[in-house]
Amino acid sequence: MLKIHYNRKDVFNMNEERILNIISQLMDKLSNTQRLQNLAKENGLAYKPVIDFSDEAIDNIVTSMIALTLASQAKDSRYDLLVRTGIQKRSLKTEIINDFKDEALHYLDLYKRKLVSSQV
Repeated sequence: MLKIHYNRKDVFNMNEERILNIISQLMDKLSNTQRLQNLAKENGLAYKPVIDFSDEAIDNIVTSMIALTLASQAKDSRYDLLVRTGIQKRSLKTEIINDFKDEALHYLDLYKRKLVSSQV
């Protein structure tokens, strides 16, 4: 299970640095899961993954998580409804993610550019 711990009060004090930190934590954990999944495949271990952790899948997961975080930060009433009703309201979750997707993709792109520039 993927968990990123932060105080709910922190969501309302988000800045670029904090969002990039969350992306970094998510990418680290998802990349480790991807490596373990690849090792299992390479060594012939019998398992049935629910999610194939490709680079594209990891980007989609991170984008969704950041979009939901941004919705929470924006005090979007739909996000509060989603929290109350739970994940069974997939259409609501999809709507929220789609509305905040461009901003989330911006932060993911910024994270990747900073990562590349730090490796140079």
